Amino acid sequence: MYIYILLLFNFILYLIIIMDNLWYKNIKKSRLTPPDYVFGIVWTFLYILLFVYYYLNITYGFFSQSMLFFYLQMMINVCWTYVFFQRKMLKTAFSMIVVIIIASLLSIYYLKNKQLGILLIPYILWLCLAGYLNLYIILNT
Repeated sequence: MYIYILLLFNFILYLIIIMDNLWYKNIKKSRLTPPDYVFGIVWTFLYILLFVYYYLNITYGFFSQSMLFFYLQMMINVCWTYVFFQRKMLKTAFSMIVVIIIASLLSIYYLKNKQLGILLIPYILWLCLAGYLNLYIILNT
């Protein structure tokens, strides 16, 4: 139940912040930055994968150290939007992405059913892109 609330909260927060953020629209971004509408589509898909990952782990009793890292990365993920868009703490936001990636990889590493880890691969790849985009903004702002 909590994961539903967490995912919904993060998605709504992202939409509210990104829709009305002149700062983000006006900063120099990488050529690899997707159009705004792509973020909503991709995050919706990723949240579905994250939910399925969570659901299967909980339903089939795979709760382990893996889920502790999953919860950690989800909590940091929720905070990232605020840190980046509202506080404009770009270096902190970049560090958060690195920690999210590491926690996600550790979540896969500690899985009892390693096949479930496939569900996190698109998320980790998207985070790598997000990290690159975040770093680009740091270096060019």
